[in-house]
Amino acid sequence: MTVAVNYTIVLRSNNLPILRLTKRIIAASFSRMNESIPADFIVSRGLQAKHTVRRSMFTRNKKIAVGSVLVCLIVLLSPFVLTGEYVRVSGPDGRFYAVATFPIWQRYVPLMPGQSGDRSGSVTVYTADGRSCGRVPVDMVSFIRDLEWKPGRAEIRLVAAWDLSKRQASRLQ
Repeated sequence: MTVAVNYTIVLRSNNLPILRLTKRIIAASFSRMNESIPADFIVSRGLQAKHTVRRSMFTRNKKIAVGSVLVCLIVLLSPFVLTGEYVRVSGPDGRFYAVATFPIWQRYVPLMPGQSGDRSGSVTVYTADGRSCGRVPVDMVSFIRDLEWKPGRAEIRLVAAWDLSKRQASRLQ
């Protein structure tokens, strides 16, 4: 967004050398503002001279302030988006593995010693090449320790099941 700023200079003199000197002073003041005098800027005897300058609404300080606010928002909101890995369990044949994750903001919630597995999160089963077979939310990430591997199937009893051949997951609760 730009704002138009109008400068009006009224010259009231009949002396031509004074008008030329005034024109040089005006040109010098515009060059100090890092702006050039456009062709429609006219200084003549006894007439008004107008100059319109287009300036951006965002000055350097405003850009710094907006950037700082954006960085703070990203830093404050990223723990709600990012996840931390609780544990990784491999299948007996090595073709699949499961990962239990939880939102990273839960690291800052105080827990008693030994209760880190009580966090809610999700369990995802992956193929050996990293393709997902599905993600299921769980009440406690420690449920991954109860994961049973069967041919073509993985299951957390009463919580979730994965059909490994179709790469699909379903929640049983």
